[in-house]
Amino acid sequence: MKNEPPVRKILALALRLLAASFGATGRSADAVRSPGDLGSNAYSVEFWNEAKGFPQSRIRAIVQSRDGYLWLGADRGLARFDGVGFTMFDRSTGDLRDNEIWTLAEDRDGGLWIGTGGGLTLYKDGIFRTFTKADGLPDDWVRALDIDRDGNVWIACANGVACWAAGKFTSFTAQEGPVDNLPIRVCARSSLGVLLVGIAALAWPRRSRR
Repeated sequence: MKNEPPVRKILALALRLLAASFGATGRSADAVRSPGDLGSNAYSVEFWNEAKGFPQSRIRAIVQSRDGYLWLGADRGLARFDGVGFTMFDRSTGDLRDNEIWTLAEDRDGGLWIGTGGGLTLYKDGIFRTFTKADGLPDDWVRALDIDRDGNVWIACANGVACWAAGKFTSFTAQEGPVDNLPIRVCARSSLGVLLVGIAALAWPRRSRR
């Protein structure tokens, strides 16, 4: 079994993500504090950039899969970090239909769901499979993902919400709730099992089956 990536390097990469966020808002990356600043000496901090082998600097999504890999969704593809180096997956490698990664989530079967600007991609058992509007999504711009307690995958697209269950999609658009035609930005699940979908001016709750 593959060893999990070192915790220190994963923490450092998460801090690198925060540093990039500060830079995007005009604040210095030096403003990001290390765990040592919070009273702990158990960690060290290292930053990766393109000069040090990091594929790119702007990251929108990050998730650690159960096999220990750290996955990062960026503007120009999907990066996998094993604690030592990065492996890129994108259109040029034939793995993705679109390089712009917006969201990532791992399901309970170990499948990695990848929301892009050109559809929803599932990575499982070493194989990438992409779904689009032709397969039942409301549209191809996937902004957010959520896995409910039943293992169903909820997909927030720009113009609606879909649920992947029993091997197929069910879509919910303006006819299913007060979403109008406003673009969906994010989704999150409450402790009561309610899926909250954030759009321009309101949240649309939909309760899961359990």
